[in-house]
Amino acid sequence: MWSRKSAMLGSLAVAMYLLGLTLRNTQLVTIAVVIFVFLTWAALLGNHADVASSGRRAEEWSGEEGVALGNVVAMRKLSSARMFEDGELNVTLRMQNTSSLPKILEVRDRVPEVMRIKEGANYILMELGPRRETFIEYTVECPLRGFYSLGPVTVRIQDAFGLFHKEKELHVYNDFLVFPKMEDLKETFVKSRVPKIFTGAVNIRQPGPGSEFYSLREYFEGDSFRAINWSAYARSGKLMVNERERDAVSDVIIIVDSRAVAETGPVSRNALVYSTRAAASLAKYFLGRRDSVGVIVYGDEVVSVDRDTGKKQLYVILTKLAGAVARGNIPLQVVVNRILPHINKGSPIIFLSNLEDDPTIVNALRDFRARDFDVTVLSPSSLEFEFDAKRIDRTGYEVMKTERDVVIGELRGLGVNIMDWEPDMTINRPSADTSHLYDGKTVRSSAPSRKKAAGQVGSGSAIPQDAIPTVEIPSFIESLLGGPLVPKMKFLPPDKMVQNLQIGVYGVLVALAFLTYIISPPQGTIWYILTGSLGLANILQLTIIAGATVLGFMGTFRRDARLSLGSNLLFILAILRFASSKTSLSNDLFNLQGSPTMLSVLVVVYAVLLIMYFELSNGVIRYSMLDTSIRTNEVYVMNPKKIVSKYHRSLVINPVLATLLAWFVLSANTILPAIVGVFSGDTAQRMRESVELTSVYGVALGTLFVFITVGILFGLNLPTHLQRFRERQAE
Repeated sequence: MWSRKSAMLGSLAVAMYLLGLTLRNTQLVTIAVVIFVFLTWAALLGNHADVASSGRRAEEWSGEEGVALGNVVAMRKLSSARMFEDGELNVTLRMQNTSSLPKILEVRDRVPEVMRIKEGANYILMELGPRRETFIEYTVECPLRGFYSLGPVTVRIQDAFGLFHKEKELHVYNDFLVFPKMEDLKETFVKSRVPKIFTGAVNIRQPGPGSEFYSLREYFEGDSFRAINWSAYARSGKLMVNERERDAVSDVIIIVDSRAVAETGPVSRNALVYSTRAAASLAKYFLGRRDSVGVIVYGDEVVSVDRDTGKKQLYVILTKLAGAVARGNIPLQVVVNRILPHINKGSPIIFLSNLEDDPTIVNALRDFRARDFDVTVLSPSSLEFEFDAKRIDRTGYEVMKTERDVVIGELRGLGVNIMDWEPDMTINRPSADTSHLYDGKTVRSSAPSRKKAAGQVGSGSAIPQDAIPTVEIPSFIESLLGGPLVPKMKFLPPDKMVQNLQIGVYGVLVALAFLTYIISPPQGTIWYILTGSLGLANILQLTIIAGATVLGFMGTFRRDARLSLGSNLLFILAILRFASSKTSLSNDLFNLQGSPTMLSVLVVVYAVLLIMYFELSNGVIRYSMLDTSIRTNEVYVMNPKKIVSKYHRSLVINPVLATLLAWFVLSANTILPAIVGVFSGDTAQRMRESVELTSVYGVALGTLFVFITVGILFGLNLPTHLQRFRERQAE
């Protein structure tokens, strides 16, 4: 796959090649040929031939499970499949290289957007040795409830310069569940007036087995001696026993509103988030005192958990609450009509809703009260969330708040216990403080409360807005110049690798500026055509070259991609000449004008220096991004010395090969007559004397032969065969 960088170089080469043919300018054609050769070599022998993919789901590490990209295998293991909000999940990704050759890989394990990395990194650049494996470990924070999945694993293999890459998504997925966060409640206001016959934790005003004192009575045969009140016996002279207030098990019904309107507000602070946390906390409390709890969640459908007791029931309820999605608009009256025949008389009803967009709420709760059910409403106000997020103005807020108060007043008139839940309250204890601590930062989660905190019920489990990571998209220039996709930030001070690259850029930049001045005289430039003055054109040409050099130094020192790109454009502008095919020099210090061979060498060296300047200045930006990402834990790099050494080898090998192949193309006027001379000496002599063969058309003919050969090699799928041959040799 072509990167933006290779596409930019390829487009530049095509443009310069066509312009050179049109103007019969050998210099432009030569530069284009060097760029073509540079790209072709990277595409031909770049280490990215493994593209075969096959795999299956990997649940555990056993046998041959995993998903393969060629000879790369990925597997993943989680520390837990279930956790609570604000919990941490430890992930271990296992990468294996089953081939006999080392591979340099970029590996990114995809994490749900609502989560963020706390420790480690899910983006790794590594050198994975032959028949080796490595373990990648990182920790993610899970701020919001729900069903989530990690994966897929994206693996990229690319050449050292980032020109071409092959990328595959390895479909390795691991599902996990995040339960709503629960708080420990000490007591509640809910009691049943019609208990079950089983012993439980709810006290009723009847004698029986229990823990609370009820009354004294005379001793009867069969009473336990432990129940005798010896103090009363001492006062009255009669045996008296203590009677206890009977404990009994209640049926508690919790109804959660998960209609689409329940998600009004920020993703981490809305009525549904608060309702699920409150429902989880209440279910934990009631089940802890041995009550029977049932839960009903309604939105686009009615989902119910039948009444039961015990720890298993708690996890069934938590699972349903974790999967609650805000959608649909089923009226509460429909839910009440469906469940009313199945609820035991006198069971407490707890309804959690923002009381919006449902005209049947009052009538539905009236039906409960008419049958003598105790109804309690916990109502997190979506208006508070919207106002805190500045999505509605003060006037709209006051109007809707008045409408909400009218509904609440009607419900209180029916005998419903209703609690207006504000964002600055906690379900365990009221609080007027709206500051919440999250990850070392104090974040104000809402506007000051409009009511006193005492006696109110709310949620202290609100997640500040910075709990949701912001996604920074690299700019066009940043992605154009390659490098890891990291958030935009100021680079950290350069390390030794970046400093060495900067020094290399300075040296190449000086040589490139000198050669640009030598091989691009003002005659034939666009400045000469526009002004008609040789002196003025010379000044403008020197200004362009000096500007390109200064921008290059500044861009490299500051590590500013925009300045470096501006320098590249100015150098290309300086070399554009609307002149004949003859290469001319602005200053012939070494008497090279009379030697066509030396002129060709000079042009090839210039073209190679231009490409190397492009790559080295790009390398400064890429490795600065990488170094900053490493030091800020955005990216983890394994075996960095081997990765850097491969880049250094490419900086030497690729320019040398580009020079040789470019020289082969430029020597078409010598090579072609030699080949033809085998069959006909006279024809070969006429070709040597041909003006066209020694001009730009001869270069074009040599280019044609080279790329026909390259096309045949790609048609035969040479990269794949070379990869397989290297693996067989390594074995």
